[in-house]
Amino acid sequence: MLEQLFKRNLNHHRNAPLLKERVEYLNYLSINNATEFRLKLVEGYLLRATELLGLQDRRMVTVEEIEAAAVKWGKMKTTHHLKKNFSESGKKNFSMYTKSWLRYVNWLDVPVIEEGNEILQELYKTSSTLKRHIGHPLLRERISYLKYLQSQEKRTLELKLTASYLLRIIEFLHLENGRIITIKDLIEAAQKWGLSKKYNTKTSCNKFGKKLFIKIGLDWLGFLNRVEATSEENDPLLKKLFKLRHVLFHQIESPLLAERLLFLHHRKNQGIRDSTLYNEAMSLLVIMTHLKFYSVRTVRVSELTVMAGNWSRSSAIHPRTKNYTYKNKLSLIHIAKIWLSLLDCLEDDTVPSISFTKELSDYLYFQSTVKGLSERTVISRRGILNLYLKLISEHSIHFDQVTPDTIEKIISSRKKINLSRRTIKNELSVLRSFLCFASENKWCMNGLSESIRTPRIYEHELLPLAPTRENIQKVVSEFKTETPIDIRDFAILQLLTVYGLRSSEVAYLQLDDLDWQKEIIYVRRSKGSKPQLFPLTQTVGDAIIHYLKEVRPNESSLREVFLTQIGPHKKLNNSSIYAIINKILKPMDWNIKSCGPHCLRHASATYLINTGFSLKEISDYLGHQKIDTTRIYTKVDLTNLYKVADINWEIL
Repeated sequence: MLEQLFKRNLNHHRNAPLLKERVEYLNYLSINNATEFRLKLVEGYLLRATELLGLQDRRMVTVEEIEAAAVKWGKMKTTHHLKKNFSESGKKNFSMYTKSWLRYVNWLDVPVIEEGNEILQELYKTSSTLKRHIGHPLLRERISYLKYLQSQEKRTLELKLTASYLLRIIEFLHLENGRIITIKDLIEAAQKWGLSKKYNTKTSCNKFGKKLFIKIGLDWLGFLNRVEATSEENDPLLKKLFKLRHVLFHQIESPLLAERLLFLHHRKNQGIRDSTLYNEAMSLLVIMTHLKFYSVRTVRVSELTVMAGNWSRSSAIHPRTKNYTYKNKLSLIHIAKIWLSLLDCLEDDTVPSISFTKELSDYLYFQSTVKGLSERTVISRRGILNLYLKLISEHSIHFDQVTPDTIEKIISSRKKINLSRRTIKNELSVLRSFLCFASENKWCMNGLSESIRTPRIYEHELLPLAPTRENIQKVVSEFKTETPIDIRDFAILQLLTVYGLRSSEVAYLQLDDLDWQKEIIYVRRSKGSKPQLFPLTQTVGDAIIHYLKEVRPNESSLREVFLTQIGPHKKLNNSSIYAIINKILKPMDWNIKSCGPHCLRHASATYLINTGFSLKEISDYLGHQKIDTTRIYTKVDLTNLYKVADINWEIL
């Protein structure tokens, strides 16, 4: 240590007394992030202290000796050239660092109370004020709390304010008898203190002062374990989130505590982190204040926008950056929607009403119950029909007024936004099905569905382009699994590349679908095919085990294998799987049209075709309902096409 601090006069420091004790103390300060300048300054004071106190060996030193040595230091010739103000400051530093050092090596001989009084002596220079604080009851308890606050790096002004309030708290609560205090007692004492003309002359300070009285009282008495806990305060989640007693009290005394606890426990079960829960709990108080939501009532979504706007314009918020305010307004609305929806008191008045709601419901019910379509197909058709029925309602109020010209105008408007022919064909197929159902139920004119002309899609118009097997193997081998998200994404990539699964089949994979004893994976096919069993390869199994053990939030009640990493934990959907694979493959620049999960499925099919497997085997492996679906990959059997191209046709 000394070699690092002193390039010159090193021997002088080494030969001075108590070398071991001084170096130990300097190492202690260094561990606590003391700067090199401060370490040099302290070492200089310690040398003078050993000289002026005559410290050659271990002995107990009194505070009076240290103060006398500080005065001697101020009169030394080496300090005569210093300014008066600097000299006074130096004497204080001499005394402070010497006491700290001797306390560290257990050589400081002072009574406990005298030593404790040091913090009061630092705060109050006037003897009368100092005597008042020392003469008040519970001196040890007050000093221990002030030392605790000082260790938390509280400012001197805050320490002085706290010390003054502690005297008033003792006076109005009569704490000399050591009794346990309830929160009700503390509130009543704050009210009495607020009404006292002796301490409160300004009405404007009264309200703030009472809050501060309660805050300091709760924290101090909680520090001394002299506050009786309320039943709400014993809630484990509240105690975990709010360490400070006054913040916990603010949560408890605010309205709708049970409703807010319901929200917090709901979000905790969703996997939300404690730091986020703390912020959301504080946001609920903001929502109640600006929404005036002090009892459960119906709230419209439009009110939430007004509430967030009022909050952003408040004096506590407006100095902040524009981006901060905008993002937090959205966050406030989001939290309010979750909470009010949980209380079943949110009314959405922002969604425009869709015409022909009854007709749409009857059609979807028929498709799911009679036709037996899957839930995902019904949801997809609902989305398409919501769009088209909204466009139809803009032209016709009643369904029987819809004409072929109306349908033609709507189709033309859809074509103008550059949708592909395949997308328009799929949408119009759903619309035609709905209009056929409407015609059968006599909701619209006959023959309306026949007026729809879908774009022509040529057979094998869009051949599936896929990356080569070598490119995929390179991506898998070079994939880095350093972060939790990468570990999860690698397991998903392995499933898609090895088994050629659809994104929905990976998204809906359950924990029960993995038989680790028999090393089998159970795949639920998404397009009506029978479920299939596959052998669980070692590479896939290792990737999934690594994810399950190290990353997956296994406290979640969800049974899907792959979940979101950030709470609330939800199962991944098709879009999530697409985004994951697209993020991995897009930087590869393989010159293929789509970089989603399905290109890996195309790659598996193409590889199997080139390897020599039969169409029936490949169809079964990929879960195709019709072998014609598999036959399309023979069009991209590039290996055999190259062989054909290499034939010398001139000899024929």
